[in-house]
Amino acid sequence: LVISVGDIIKRVIRLDAMTVLMAYLMMKGISLSQTRVGTQLMEVGTAFFLLLLISRYFERMMIKHYRQKGRNIRMALFVGSDPELLNIYNRLIDDASKGYKVMGYYANKEMTDMPDDVQLKQLGSLDEFMDRIRQQEDVGACDEIYVCLSRKDRKTIREISDYCDQKVVRFYYVPVS
Repeated sequence: LVISVGDIIKRVIRLDAMTVLMAYLMMKGISLSQTRVGTQLMEVGTAFFLLLLISRYFERMMIKHYRQKGRNIRMALFVGSDPELLNIYNRLIDDASKGYKVMGYYANKEMTDMPDDVQLKQLGSLDEFMDRIRQQEDVGACDEIYVCLSRKDRKTIREISDYCDQKVVRFYYVPVS
């Protein structure tokens, strides 16, 4: 999940609007005869908006720096050998501040035509992976599993999905290209 600058600004505006509304209700509750409520709310709202925006900026910078140092990472695992997984790999790895590390992939055939900068290794065959799942073994300390298999393999996809549910691992189905 990638949060853009626009998303951050939307969240800050919503939070600021809610705060200003609550401040207005509190001020009106204290004294119904106040006449400068609008001016005071504008001042408080603007100050709070700027404070929130600056604090969110510094939070994002700290997280980015922390993840670039190799901490707070999320481990991903691929299942399948479709070239579409390379696109996912590039999206996850292109920015170190996203905090992803891809362990490798399980597939019956090796991925071909990988660019030189892609460091994706085959961890085993799909059959070995399914055997490990059926025996309830850990397939590695992964947080997310991306599956790119044909829809004809519904039973296999369902087994992997059930395994992810049991082990509290995020499951993503990537359509075959």
